[in-house]
Amino acid sequence: MPGDPEYDFTFQPERFRGQFDFGEFHLPVSFVASADKSGRLMFEFDAVELAALEGKHVVELMNMGELGGSAPRRTLTGISDGGKTLRSETASVTSWDHNASGQLQLYVSTAETNIEIPLNQPIERPVLEFRLRGFECFPRVYTEIPAGKLVLEGATRSADRDEISGRLAIEASDVVESIDEWSSSAAALLRHVNSTISFARSGYVAMPVSTLYRDGVCIASFRECGPSSASELAPIHYMNYRPTVEAALNAFDAVEEQRDAFETTIGWLLVSTTHDEVRFLTAMTALESLTWGMLGKHAKQVIGTSAFEKVASSLRETIDNFEAIEPASRKAMKLKIRELNKPSFVSKISELLSQWDVSRELLTDDALASLVQLRNKIVHQGRAPDADELWQGVLMIREIMTRLVFRMIDFKGTYDCYLGGHVMRQFPSCKPVSAK
Repeated sequence: MPGDPEYDFTFQPERFRGQFDFGEFHLPVSFVASADKSGRLMFEFDAVELAALEGKHVVELMNMGELGGSAPRRTLTGISDGGKTLRSETASVTSWDHNASGQLQLYVSTAETNIEIPLNQPIERPVLEFRLRGFECFPRVYTEIPAGKLVLEGATRSADRDEISGRLAIEASDVVESIDEWSSSAAALLRHVNSTISFARSGYVAMPVSTLYRDGVCIASFRECGPSSASELAPIHYMNYRPTVEAALNAFDAVEEQRDAFETTIGWLLVSTTHDEVRFLTAMTALESLTWGMLGKHAKQVIGTSAFEKVASSLRETIDNFEAIEPASRKAMKLKIRELNKPSFVSKISELLSQWDVSRELLTDDALASLVQLRNKIVHQGRAPDADELWQGVLMIREIMTRLVFRMIDFKGTYDCYLGGHVMRQFPSCKPVSAK
């Protein structure tokens, strides 16, 4: 594939000439664009002569938006002497300065930028690559799928979380009729694999740069994002990614209807924090989101709607006829009636585990109840009363979510379990691998 064997994507400093669009005002600009090992695109603009501008245009240039609001986004375009073209529709002026010589210096950043780079020779089969920050993987994963050849590779030792050290790529197996359709489908597949790998390493993997090789050009897309998250209590070791990647690929179409729930769940699980209370609450939010999205309507009620209406009507009548209750209290009590028909969080967790045939090894009803009790303590008191209880809660909720995500992608293989001590277990039985 193009790019072998380098994983990084540095863009050497290159001068562009073009324009910066401010509504109806188009400012001619000259700037140097470059990207270092982080894959972060940076700009250095030549100073603008204030004398050449109308007053209203100077005001427009200096407009960075209201405090607390979003900076206005502009369109930035440019062409280099080497034939590269740059375009961003998310350019913002982040700061400015002026000097005694009557020059205005602009400092600009972009959320997304595309640079089209001519190739020396055409590419017969399109290739899409995502560059990964702070990623370790050994050995590299290489597999053939209907869409083409997929490769996942990274550093063989600890990598700087803010530097590109890996890539996730797919090359079409043959000439494709519509490169746009192929690249769109390939991007969705690679993002799904990236989400799954982020879950496997228990830390968000940043993808700041993508490169699409098509026809006679390489389209490099730079996206502003932070460093990859630190890996914490990873269920899959970086030397054992193949089974997880293959499961993600096989489940891609099957998970399509659950894609939003899957992405939301992974997103909540990978919130980076140094506070155990936040670790616990975000994982519980991921679990609650998953149970709400995956359980059928019947599992969200204790009894049917028509039957409960009779119960509710009787309760409202009883409350109205009880003279000892103040009118304001009566209203508050009646507002709570509908909650009686909502299953407890514990019962919903149990129902989801049962529906998905997830092993209850170590996941007793008492253990599930303790999770909900701990969540309530943190929400109402602002902190966990006992650090050991909190950490056990973190381990418990992570183990539950690990098993549920594994079930979503139909993973089969060994994984690292930290609940009750670090043990390698076999999924889906969740039995220790050493057990006979």
